[in-house]
Amino acid sequence: MRCIHCNSKIGIHDLWCVECGKQTEAIDNELSAVNSLRDTWNQYKPFKTLNIPFASIIVLCGIIPMLLLTWLTNNLLGLELNTIQGLITSLLVKAVIFSVFVPITLLGFTSISQNQEYCLRISDFRSSLRKYPAYLFFAIISSIYYIVIYLICYGLPSFSADPVLRIVWLILVNYWIAIVLPAPMIAETQEVGMLKAIGISYRHLSDVRWNIYLLTLLLFLINVLGAGFAIVGLTITIPFSLFVIRDYTRKLIDFELLTYRR
Repeated sequence: MRCIHCNSKIGIHDLWCVECGKQTEAIDNELSAVNSLRDTWNQYKPFKTLNIPFASIIVLCGIIPMLLLTWLTNNLLGLELNTIQGLITSLLVKAVIFSVFVPITLLGFTSISQNQEYCLRISDFRSSLRKYPAYLFFAIISSIYYIVIYLICYGLPSFSADPVLRIVWLILVNYWIAIVLPAPMIAETQEVGMLKAIGISYRHLSDVRWNIYLLTLLLFLINVLGAGFAIVGLTITIPFSLFVIRDYTRKLIDFELLTYRR
């Protein structure tokens, strides 16, 4: 291959030209979030109905309880968010809800990381339960991060933070999502702990961080659309999201980005 900027010879998986230092076409082509999502959909589409039993368990045991308990926390517990105790309690309760139920939606990574198939079965859910503690730890890390940056950027009821910090909070939340999105697949394929997987993503994937974030936004919109169909649509969109993340992370591994640092 040749660099489109200086015509120097470059490797097929090079993200940056070693001569002129400019970005190659790989990030916008082979590692494009849109292209990857489309490719996965074409592979997943013939098998989408086969994933409904597995996804139904995810929705019934993970998504619905999490949404219901969050609603109850906001509306029925009567927590006074204008007091320090009420705010901290609300954040902790929501963190517990998130930490308990989100791992259920991630268990599919355990099975799909080991094969090329686009089908998740009920037996896969049962066999993946052994990895629940690892995903629980992953969710707890994210919850703690959220609570810390929320308190820093929004302040306590008796001490209001600068309004500009609310924009900082939004940036930090989205940046964290872009870091952790490939972490479960990194942990599964590289056989490392979740904390180390997050560290690998942070250190080595900065060049494709925007692509990962764009992929996150697309998957969020797809799942919102799925939830709009009486939540039933999630039985299609949730497995699809898992496969999209798996396939994209495998591309990052093929490009040897988990050991790459510019």
